[in-house]
Amino acid sequence: MIAALLMAAAPPPLRTDKPVGLISATDYPQHAIDKEEEGPVAFKALVAPDGTVDKCTIMVSSHYRDLDDATCTLVKGRARFAPPRDASGNPMYGVYKAVITWSLGNVISGGLDPELELQINQAPAGVKLPIVMTMSYWTRPDGTADNCKLDEHSAAAPPVLAELACQSILAQPADVITNSHGQPVGASNTMTVRFSLDH
Repeated sequence: MIAALLMAAAPPPLRTDKPVGLISATDYPQHAIDKEEEGPVAFKALVAPDGTVDKCTIMVSSHYRDLDDATCTLVKGRARFAPPRDASGNPMYGVYKAVITWSLGNVISGGLDPELELQINQAPAGVKLPIVMTMSYWTRPDGTADNCKLDEHSAAAPPVLAELACQSILAQPADVITNSHGQPVGASNTMTVRFSLDH
């Protein structure tokens, strides 16, 4: 049996030099190989201002603890980022979201599902729905969102839809981000948004 891995990520505000090579087939947990465990693990890494991973959280489990635990252990131990900067140019916390697919044999690829689904009555002229875009914003220490805009790594999107996406993100309930010490922090963040027609 040959172990193969693929890391597929939604366009993040933070980037490692080579995110695809972050985890290799030799990292596959032996216990998981013995039990033929496979599956995608969606994780969220809180990147500290020094570029290290402060905290890793599983967003969607593979349903196998060995694979989930290995994902965060390897991400925390190996990933290094160029952290985002605040309005004054100082490094700040940032959130990086990705999917690592653990697979024996065939490699399964995929990205994050949209985190926010919005339905509208009519598409803007010349726009075919559904459309997925990535929005970037800042999460304040109190959990409220601010400074929302179309992420620079996102596919192009009509300004009217980007504005609607931002209005929805800014209206979300507060989501406080805490570091590994349990302290609330401000952080650069992203959210994938899918617009579809309300039938």
